[in-house]
Amino acid sequence: MDILFDLRMLTDFLGTTVRLAVPIIFGSVGGLISERSGVFNIALEGSILGGAVGAALGAFLTGSPHGGLVMGICAGAFAGILLAVLGVSLGINQIVAGIAINVLVLGLTSFLSRALLGQGATSQALPGYKPIAIWGLSKIPILGTVLFNQDPLTYVMYVTVALTWWVLFRTPWGMNIRAAGQFPAAVDTAGISVAKVRYAAVIASCSIASIGGCCLVLSQVYIFTEHMSAGRGFISLAALILGRWNPPG
Repeated sequence: MDILFDLRMLTDFLGTTVRLAVPIIFGSVGGLISERSGVFNIALEGSILGGAVGAALGAFLTGSPHGGLVMGICAGAFAGILLAVLGVSLGINQIVAGIAINVLVLGLTSFLSRALLGQGATSQALPGYKPIAIWGLSKIPILGTVLFNQDPLTYVMYVTVALTWWVLFRTPWGMNIRAAGQFPAAVDTAGISVAKVRYAAVIASCSIASIGGCCLVLSQVYIFTEHMSAGRGFISLAALILGRWNPPG
C-alpha cells in the first residue's frame, strides 16, 4: 500500500504500466480491425514477433530506428498477406491458418536473427527511440509524466486508437469493414468485393500489431531475443474481447 502514498513510486509504477501495455494495445487494435471484417486473427502473436525481428534487422542494417520501424511493419504486412490468402482466398480454417503462421514466424525469426545478426544477436545493442516529453502536458502532476513523457511509439499508439475508432465508426471504409463481418451479403449486393475488404483489413491488422513488436525492440529493450513476443499476441486477443471489439475499450 505504500506505493499509493508515495507519488514518485506511484508515478514510476503507472509509467511502467503504460510502457508494458503499448505492444498489447497495438495487437488488440490490429486484431479488432480483422475481426470486425469477419476474419478471426489468431496470428497476432506471429505478427508481433515478426515486427520485432523486422525492427531489429532494419535498425541493424540501416543504423536507424526509422528503418527498423518500416521493416517491422513490412514483416507484419507479410504475415497479413499469408493469413488473407489462407483464410480468405483458400477458405482454410482461420484458427488453423493463424496457428500455422505463428509457428512459421517463430522458426523464421529464430533463423533470420542468427543468420543476419550473428550468434551475439541477444547482446547486439540496436538504435532506438528515447522518451520525449511533450512541453506543457508533461508538467501535469502524475499523469503528465505517465502519459506525456514517453517514447514516440507510445504517442503513435494514442493516435492509432483514436484514428481506428474514427475510421471504423465515422467513415464509409469503416462501414464496409463492419458490414463485411456482420452482413457480407449486403456488401456483395452493393457491388463491393467482400474478399478485397477482408484482405485490406487483415493486412492492416497484422501491420498494426507488428508495431507492438517494433516497440519491444526499438523503445524498450533495444535488442532482439528469440520468442520475445512471449504470448503478447494471445493477451491482445483477450484484451480486445474484454474491450468488446471497440478501440476505447
